[in-house]
Amino acid sequence: MLKQKNIVIDLDTWDKLKILSNTINTSISEIIRTAIQKYLKEETKNNLAYQMQTLTPILTDKEEEQEIMNDLKLLNKKGIKYGKKIKL
Repeated sequence: MLKQKNIVIDLDTWDKLKILSNTINTSISEIIRTAIQKYLKEETKNNLAYQMQTLTPILTDKEEEQEIMNDLKLLNKKGIKYGKKIKL
């Protein structure tokens, strides 16, 4: 499902997008969507808090949701501590 939103882009970037759009016969919106999908895939692959938020179903209980969000913020700040390596 697509959602219409307004974004602000500098004129130089917009002009380049128009040229690219014409040369590859694709809409600027499609170019931006593809770029965002690639960016999210790359930037979030090691982000556990992001992964948990996107995989967790939407909660209706606001108190429970706030508690989980607070825990995820702490996780983001602390990072993940790994156990020590042992030789088997």
